[in-house]
Amino acid sequence: MLAMKLMARVESELSVGMPVRAVFDYPRLQDFACHLEQVRQSRLLSELEAGGDDLAQMLEQVTSMPDSEVERLMRELRKEAAL
Repeated sequence: MLAMKLMARVESELSVGMPVRAVFDYPRLQDFACHLEQVRQSRLLSELEAGGDDLAQMLEQVTSMPDSEVERLMRELRKEAAL
């Protein structure tokens, strides 16, 4: 029950839906946080590559990231665009 509450909170606060199973796959907070960030980045990159229908939501996601993370994502996009 607590795992379900946690995942509902993660989804509402961070706009990232993940299966409840992730809580058990990543029982340490640090591991869970790393996995969550990887999922967020992956989804954001996918949305940006696809053109993203909801620009406001993407902007909100980007503005909630640390500057260093935004810079890293931009470098990745530039590399992919150059290929």
